[in-house]
Amino acid sequence: MKNKFLNRTLVSIGIIGLVWGCQLEDIDTVTNPETEEEQVEEEENQEEEPEEEPEDTTDTSGDYNVPEFNETKAFPAAEGYGRFTKGGRGGKTIYVTSLEDSKEPGTLRYALEVESGPRIVLFKVSGIIELTSNIKITEPYVTIAGQTAPGSGITLKNGGIQIETHDIILRNFRIRPGDDTETGMLPSARDALFIYKYRDCHNIMIDNMSLTWGIDENMDISTESRNITIQRSIIAEGLSNSLHDEGEHSKGLLMLNDLHEISIIKNLFAHNMNRNPLISSNSQDIHVVNNLIYNWGPIKPGYGTHTQIYKEELPINDAVIYRNFYRKGRTSSDLPLYRTGNWYLVDGSTFFIDENYIDDGGNVNPIKEVSTSFNKFPDFYAEFMVDEAPANWDSHYSEILKIDEVADYVLNNAGARYPILDDVDARIIEETRNYTGDFVDSPSDRGGYPAQFQETAPKDTDEDGIPDKWEIAKGLDPDSPEDGNEYTISSYYTNVEMYLNELAGDYEL
Repeated sequence: MKNKFLNRTLVSIGIIGLVWGCQLEDIDTVTNPETEEEQVEEEENQEEEPEEEPEDTTDTSGDYNVPEFNETKAFPAAEGYGRFTKGGRGGKTIYVTSLEDSKEPGTLRYALEVESGPRIVLFKVSGIIELTSNIKITEPYVTIAGQTAPGSGITLKNGGIQIETHDIILRNFRIRPGDDTETGMLPSARDALFIYKYRDCHNIMIDNMSLTWGIDENMDISTESRNITIQRSIIAEGLSNSLHDEGEHSKGLLMLNDLHEISIIKNLFAHNMNRNPLISSNSQDIHVVNNLIYNWGPIKPGYGTHTQIYKEELPINDAVIYRNFYRKGRTSSDLPLYRTGNWYLVDGSTFFIDENYIDDGGNVNPIKEVSTSFNKFPDFYAEFMVDEAPANWDSHYSEILKIDEVADYVLNNAGARYPILDDVDARIIEETRNYTGDFVDSPSDRGGYPAQFQETAPKDTDEDGIPDKWEIAKGLDPDSPEDGNEYTISSYYTNVEMYLNELAGDYEL
């Protein structure tokens, strides 16, 4: 297959089994204090101000190096169509101080459903929030910074987040609805994350999230949504034979009708029977790139991955399925990309599908070369597969990994990593490395929800979202709530954003 802008190369991939684990007690949290010697050194360095600041630089302190930004994205590592999401930039900072699910001040539901206006939501607690229903975000310009939780991080249970607006950033927390029958959402609506239909949802960035143990799907992007990125997240273990009224229902990610400009990049899909992901009717510019998909289901030829549900026979156009790595599990079918049969692509659909590889127990080959389905129905695939990618589609990404880099990158970067990578995500990653694990019917099959721990939140005198110690080290005023939204450190990001981005591992100042 010819390609205008990419030279295809044959790659050989060595699958490296790494013994990898994550013990909670071995991980430093964001609240670990510095030594007195380190603090004295920081204060001494802070006094060494440059005589004259260069006109175009963003480094104003002289004692640390600010990255050279070229544009203001949601955060420096943001990629894809959702990368320019504003989130809560410039808005108020709101601390979550309680794990209760109510509309009282201090709760997550209060911060998202009662408070209004642009806002950045931070945490002074860690642990499990047991929801009675989905938390709905209905007003725009919100950032949820899960990396700020002091301890084991934040996990939502019994429901999830429902987005019904625009300019939303979610980072570094876990949503695991589970199968509790005493409280929570109805099983048929128990998704971890739901971008709601007919709300013109756009400019949404989902980064380093863990979305597991959903009953309907782990994630749903619904009708008329656009400009969305899901990146570096774990979408795994949709509950199989659980409480869903349709019976077996282990699903990863559903993209349901009339969607535009969606980026699904560098994620780990594991132990979902299908929808890894599913692209549906009348959608355009859907990019599924550099994902690692492990242990999909046995239904040949992989129903539910990159296919279409009929809706008025409307096509999917300019879809790009590129450099994804498919690692077979115990019951996985031979081909996870295409579908012939009752639910299929209609005339006029255009897909660029190239350089996707399948890993069968360490035997790695291009999918097109080894797929019995693809070779059996060449005329069907010729109707919608195009030889040239849409023009400039890759301009939305700073780096597209080579196929032999995908597995290691995803396994080392996906999921809610800050403040810690917890036992569930560590297990899923380890199973993917070693071709182990299987579909899950209930969280109890895997030991349930991990034990949580709380640590002391760093002191923030002015409640601007930045700890006093960090402000002092960077030449800010820990008694001034105004400087959190100022551009002292960088002309691209506010001071509080610089702190949050550093905390999430985007850079070290």
